[in-house]
Amino acid sequence: MLTTDSSQALGDGPNAFAPSAQAAAHAFILKNFELEGLSLDDAAQKTALDILAHPAADAKTRLKWETACLARIESRFALPLEARRPKGAESDFTTPAGPLADEPRAHSVGEPSWSALNSPSVDRYAQPNGVLQNKFGADSQFFLDQAEAAVASASLACLLRAEIEGEFQGAWSFDCLRGIHRAIFGRVYDWAGNPRTIDIEKNGMGYARHERIQEAARRFFSKQATGTWTGLSPENAAHALAFLLGEIYAIHPFREGNSRSSRTHVRLIAKRLGFELGFKGLGRDEWMLAVGQHFNGDPTLLRAVFSRCLEPLPAERPGKSVAVQAAGRPEALTASKSSADPFAGILPPMKRRKRKFAHSTRETPSAPAD
Repeated sequence: MLTTDSSQALGDGPNAFAPSAQAAAHAFILKNFELEGLSLDDAAQKTALDILAHPAADAKTRLKWETACLARIESRFALPLEARRPKGAESDFTTPAGPLADEPRAHSVGEPSWSALNSPSVDRYAQPNGVLQNKFGADSQFFLDQAEAAVASASLACLLRAEIEGEFQGAWSFDCLRGIHRAIFGRVYDWAGNPRTIDIEKNGMGYARHERIQEAARRFFSKQATGTWTGLSPENAAHALAFLLGEIYAIHPFREGNSRSSRTHVRLIAKRLGFELGFKGLGRDEWMLAVGQHFNGDPTLLRAVFSRCLEPLPAERPGKSVAVQAAGRPEALTASKSSADPFAGILPPMKRRKRKFAHSTRETPSAPAD
C-alpha cells in the first residue's frame, strides 16, 4: 500500500512540496473517504498525489494533466465484467479481483439502514435493486462503492489543487456547496450538485424535507455570510465551523455525498479563516456520534472534535502563499439547472455519457454511507 504520510510522499523528487498545502490536501482526501467507511486503494491514492503534486507551469497545462489522470482512473471501471473477474467466479461482489479487491464499504456496528422512504419503489434515484443510478451503469453496490471512491477522490484532488493555486475559494453560500458537490461527484452521478427531490432519514434523524431544502439552505447561508467571521480565536472558530457543518448535515441537501461535500466546504471556509481542518485522528464512530448529537441539540462533542482537529495555517507554505485573494467562482451557480459550468477553465470538463455494461446483482446492496 502507498504511504499515508502525504508530506513524505509529496516531498520526494525535485518538485518537492512537503510540508505543504498539497500534503495537507492529500491527507484530507484520505480521511474524508475513511470517515465514510471507504478506503482508497493504491491506484486511487497515487492518482490524487499525481494531481496535487504535478508541477504545472500554468492552468492550461495543469488541466491537461488532470484530464489525463481522471481518464486513467475512470478507465479502470469501464472494463467488461468478465475482464475484471477470475475465470469461474460467479460475481464481482462475492469474488472481487484485481483493482477491486478491497472490502465493501464498512458500516458502524448496529447502524440501521435507510428509511423505507427510500425503498426502490419510491426512490427515483435508485435502480430496482436499490443501487443508485450512476454514470458507470453499475448495478452492484460493491462495484459502485469502488468506482465512486476512486473517481470522486481524484475529482476532489482537482478541486483542492485549484483552490491551492488561488483560482477560487470557499464561500458562505449554498451555491458554493452545490458547486463543490458537483465537482466531486459529477463524474459519478448526473444529479450531482442538485438538491434531492425525495425525503430521507437515517439513524433516527429526519433531514429537511426536500421541498424546503432550497429555502432552508439559502436562509441559513445568508445569515452566516453576514455574521462576524474575522479575528476569531481558535476556540471560537472551532465552535463556529462545527455549527456550520452540523447545520449543513441536518439539511442533508443531496441524495448521496453530503458528508464528504460538507466537510470539504467547511475545510475551505476554515482556510479563509487561517486554519487547516484535516480531521486528523477522527474515527468514523466518533464522527457519526458527534453529528448525531448535534442534530439532537447537543453540540458538545462536535465542538470538541473541531477544537481538536483545527490547526493554525503557517504564515506561508513552500511555493504558494496561504492568503487566497481570488473571487469565489462557485458563487456563480444559480438555483436552477444550468448547462453553464461555474468551474469552466478551473476543473477538467465533465461528460454526461453513461457507460453501459453488465454487473452482478446477486447481492443485496448495503445502504449509502451518508
